[in-house]
Amino acid sequence: MHLYFTVVRADDYEFAQSVVRRMSITEVSLVSKSEAPSRTESRVVCELPVASDMANAGHIMHGGCTGYLVDVCSTLALAAAGASAYSNVTQSLNVVYHAPAPVGHRIRVINWSVAVGSRIMSARTEIWDIDDERLVATGTHIKMKPSRTRL
Repeated sequence: MHLYFTVVRADDYEFAQSVVRRMSITEVSLVSKSEAPSRTESRVVCELPVASDMANAGHIMHGGCTGYLVDVCSTLALAAAGASAYSNVTQSLNVVYHAPAPVGHRIRVINWSVAVGSRIMSARTEIWDIDDERLVATGTHIKMKPSRTRL
């Protein structure tokens, strides 16, 4: 997981680099699932301020940035659960928007692994506005091992 986060923050990684550089990981844990105590799930919590490069014209976090945070942060939870962060691709990314997160507010991105299999893995995410104590968005992320490319 640390290696994945290092690569995402690398200088040669261009897309939304300024957003990831402001992100801090505040918690990484593995806990027993309450419904199936013999199984574990990972939990990764990230925090960052909502800045102008994340905002739309209304000065609130853009929906595309919200989707990006679900993608990157839930991948950290899957990596903490033992999934390869590099060899998997997104199959499905779903986001439900609940409330705006204004520029200047801090957000907390809470991610859990749901299932990690040999080919398919899934995670869920909640994004909270820390200042207003309200849920901004929820997301689900399904990743898969891609088939080999044919040239």
